[in-house]
Amino acid sequence: MTEKLRLSATPSLAARVIGVIAGLIFVVVGTAFAALPLIADGWLRDLTGQGGSCDGLQGIPPDALPPELRDCVNLPSAGVPDSGLGPIRFVGLIGLPFALIGLYLIVRVLRSAAWLDGTRLHLRYAFTTRRADLSTAEVSIDLITRRTTDDGHPVIRQVPTLIAKDPDAATPVRLPLRLPVGELRALAGAIATARASEGRDADARRVADQLRAAADNPLAHNF
Repeated sequence: MTEKLRLSATPSLAARVIGVIAGLIFVVVGTAFAALPLIADGWLRDLTGQGGSCDGLQGIPPDALPPELRDCVNLPSAGVPDSGLGPIRFVGLIGLPFALIGLYLIVRVLRSAAWLDGTRLHLRYAFTTRRADLSTAEVSIDLITRRTTDDGHPVIRQVPTLIAKDPDAATPVRLPLRLPVGELRALAGAIATARASEGRDADARRVADQLRAAADNPLAHNF
């Protein structure tokens, strides 16, 4: 049985905490924005005396009602009082997308993970998991523009990224290579497993050699 190697591309505990807090802010603000107009509408209905106790009493003869409810017969027969905020209360629905974005951020930061299981590379996102067998997949290293952080400040950088695509896969797996030397060597070993020295396998072996060189001299090597 092969041992799973959890890769450092997985968000750190600090990143998870920050992501959850940011997601909760979106959820709370979005939910409050959606709920407040509905709550205010209910308050206005109570203040005008046209909510709750009059529901279902429209159209009943006044003589058949207690004195305190006889004004209900003057309300629209459809049973919806002309009070409260009216259609304006639905403006709060604008807040729902923000709440959903917050939920997505929370799920993504909690579920995101990357690991190597034997020769199979796994990258898990919010709702999907992509996989590639590095011993048989087409592999390459490319520079991809990514938004990262430097001393807590967001920056845009060209990050060396391992791209692996199984022959029958529609979408490749992309793994940023800002990894410790041990993980780079593990990836190189998985790529070189059972590879020939010619054809497409020769290109894969060159990728493995690049990863080993980066692990041997991480400060000087830039892929």
